[in-house]
Amino acid sequence: ILGEVYMDINQLREKALIYVSSKFQGKEENVAKVERYIRFMVENDENKEFVFVSPIHSCGFLYNDVDYQTGLDMTLAILMRCDAMCVIPGWDEEPKSVGVQQEIDLAIKLGIPIYYIPKD
Repeated sequence: ILGEVYMDINQLREKALIYVSSKFQGKEENVAKVERYIRFMVENDENKEFVFVSPIHSCGFLYNDVDYQTGLDMTLAILMRCDAMCVIPGWDEEPKSVGVQQEIDLAIKLGIPIYYIPKD
């Protein structure tokens, strides 16, 4: 049994962590939007090789409890540990997402591949 558990852990370690960047701004409709995109990506990950990480789901519940920079720093710390980043469309529509722009800037600086998902 320990051998099976060890094998499962190693297989999990091989999965790529994909940071899913999306406009949030404390709005529930943005939460629902990122959920739709992540659900689609999971359903279409035929080889089950990716884990999609949503900073909105990891830190969004703190939106009104911490200052903006503290919250952003938390999400950027998550991004730094990911293998790639997907950007959900709409982040650059007014009002633009300052947070997504900072995530993009950091990913570029660190050489993290960025994939821009096209609009529907």
